[in-house]
Amino acid sequence: MPISTPTLEVADNADGSGGVATISNGDAGATHEVFVQAVNGELGGSTWTSRGSRVGNGTVNIAAGVGYYWAKVEASSGGESVTSNLAYVQFSEAGEAVLSRCLAAVQAKIAGLSLPGIDGDRIVVRKVPDDRNLSKPAIVIAPFQRESLVPVEGTNARDDVGYPILVAAMDGDNQHPTSNHNRNLLWRERIRRAFHNQRLAGVDEIINTTVEPLPITDATAWFERNTFVTTLLVRCISRELRGA
Repeated sequence: MPISTPTLEVADNADGSGGVATISNGDAGATHEVFVQAVNGELGGSTWTSRGSRVGNGTVNIAAGVGYYWAKVEASSGGESVTSNLAYVQFSEAGEAVLSRCLAAVQAKIAGLSLPGIDGDRIVVRKVPDDRNLSKPAIVIAPFQRESLVPVEGTNARDDVGYPILVAAMDGDNQHPTSNHNRNLLWRERIRRAFHNQRLAGVDEIINTTVEPLPITDATAWFERNTFVTTLLVRCISRELRGA
């Protein structure tokens, strides 16, 4: 008889230490090893790393830094092996601002798109949309202008806050009139589809994200800096406790 496929759930410790994996529906005699993979745009983030194991069902503590991760369980017994469901989780730290978590979540989601021609370590979060010391092609993610507060939206105890995040995709094309144009427009299209009218995984307060199109091509950047820049505004709508 084949061994049972385990079910995995992961909870965030919310203290910067990682989280706890809960394994269920697996065989009592099977060895269950927990693996995680960073998806926050860091170089080498595609590597699965073992974070502990146990025999049978139960919990495994996952030691990991703050960020977004995929997690899975590899079950083995009697020479057979099966893989659990994938769990997507944010490991956070208490006191982290909603906007900071949104920036990291947007970075993680774009990294997960595997856009052609852009390595994960070139998808970066910055205070302003600045491309200094950044090899291109690249994507810069940064807060943009001001939050939106709509008094008539929300609930009796919560307010809806719109956090604006600029996504700027850049390519150093030296003013070539056609080079990589279709590829760069495809970046814009896929980012728009990934965020418009979607939830933002890992940030519980976010009830929706919308995309506000900005210039398809920044003519000033192209003529003055020899850089193709296309921009979108991702607005993360957060439903937050009032007075907290």
